[in-house]
Amino acid sequence: MAIAAWSRWHWLVYLALIAAVFCNFVWFSIASRIGAGLSALSLFAQPLVGSFIGLVFLQEPLTLTLLIGAVLIFVALYLTSAATPAAPPQKATQPANTA
Repeated sequence: MAIAAWSRWHWLVYLALIAAVFCNFVWFSIASRIGAGLSALSLFAQPLVGSFIGLVFLQEPLTLTLLIGAVLIFVALYLTSAATPAAPPQKATQPANTA
C-alpha cells in the first residue's frame, strides 16, 4: 500500500512541477520574446504532437479522421502565418505652427 501511495504522489509532483510550472514558464518566456500572435500559432501544434505521441508510444491507430484533422491544422497554420499583416496605423501629423 505504501508503494502505491508514493506512486500517486510522485505523479502529482510531476504534474505540478513539470507539466504546469516548467512548461508554462518556457511557453511564456518564448511568448515574451516572439510576441503573442506568433506564439499563439504553437497552440495549433498541440493536437498534432499529442496524436503523434499516441501513434508512436501507445500504438494508437492512424485513422482517416486523424489524417483529415492533421491536414486541416496544417492548412490553418499556413493561412494564419502566410497572411499579409495589416499595415500599422499611421500617426496623425500635426500641422506646423507657423505663427
